[in-house]
Amino acid sequence: MWFLTAFLKKYIPPRSFTVEDTPSLEILQKVFEEFEALRIPRTTTLVQGARLTGSRRVLPASSPEAAERDARLKEEAQLSDEEKIHKFSFLLSPPNIQQ
Repeated sequence: MWFLTAFLKKYIPPRSFTVEDTPSLEILQKVFEEFEALRIPRTTTLVQGARLTGSRRVLPASSPEAAERDARLKEEAQLSDEEKIHKFSFLLSPPNIQQ
């Protein structure tokens, strides 16, 4: 919701937006196009990561893939908080919205 509000403010100054003065379809189209362009890469990354995590979770216990998964999880668990934050910072930080 915050991002949509930020994009609306970009095209409609808050003081000029009233109930009687609704944004045009053209302005709303621009707002949602920018919102979509901003969110799709992040959402795609999240979905790909979730699918990969799911496929790694469901492995036969004695398979080589399961051993690799366990080793990778052990390595990731040993990362410092700063390293974990850095690894996912592109998902945690708000996108830059040009006003």
